[in-house]
Amino acid sequence: MVVRWMKVLGMLGLLLWSGISQACDIEIKDARLRLPPPMADTAAAYMVLQNGCAHERVLRSVSSPWAKMVMLHDAAMHKMPKLVLKAGQSFAFQPREAHIMLMGVGRVMTAGTHVPLVLHWQDGRVQTVDAVVQDMRQMGQGE
Repeated sequence: MVVRWMKVLGMLGLLLWSGISQACDIEIKDARLRLPPPMADTAAAYMVLQNGCAHERVLRSVSSPWAKMVMLHDAAMHKMPKLVLKAGQSFAFQPREAHIMLMGVGRVMTAGTHVPLVLHWQDGRVQTVDAVVQDMRQMGQGE
């Protein structure tokens, strides 16, 4: 009887360790939003995602309390249904390329404002990052 319980506890420990080793967060770097023109209700967000996990991670969507809708867009402004990051891979959302589009923004953004973005992963995990609003026209990354 004791041996059976030891086997059960050993199996539970193995399952728990396996689950912990599978759980990891994506590193998010340089999260920022382009300062939108006055009266605009859209804004583009950029960041670099680095998958340090031993397995692929799939970004299903992004949301923000500042916007009615948020979409992943490719360089041609087409909606991306998801973003697959293989183990060890990084991906950059950047000006004139793939980006995160906030639509129906109901607040005034000024340079230096922090806007929360919530990344929703296929495995049910979420990550929140504060993106800083920047006037990119001054940085050579304008309209």
